[in-house]
Amino acid sequence: MAAFVSDAAEDVDLISDSWITIPSYSALVGPPKAKGLTDATVNDYTNHLQAIDLERQDRIRARVDSVVENPKTARSLKAWYSGWCKRPCFHDDYPPTFNQSDVELIDTKGRGIESINENGIVCNGVHYDADRPIETLD
Repeated sequence: MAAFVSDAAEDVDLISDSWITIPSYSALVGPPKAKGLTDATVNDYTNHLQAIDLERQDRIRARVDSVVENPKTARSLKAWYSGWCKRPCFHDDYPPTFNQSDVELIDTKGRGIESINENGIVCNGVHYDADRPIETLD
């Protein structure tokens, strides 16, 4: 197992969470290899980070396919970028949530929520009722 900040191996995992299993995530905290990057070397370094992240991301995408029953929902849940870019989605309870009859994934197609009111949210021009009133900011 690689340590979070350096490339040194650790004998004991004192944290035991999925964040430390993202080798490329260390780019965000400035690993030793990143020091001295230049315009000429940054693309190679970024490609290296994406390559070491690919296996882990593929495992997450495969798990979503094996757990989430609705293929359209599964497609929308799968991140197609490096795990250190946005949402790693490794929590065990996250994918099964979308198999519940009272849960619906709303794909905003990258545009986000249009508005929020006391009864729900509006996305893609469609109002979705919340299961309880939402407190809105004035």
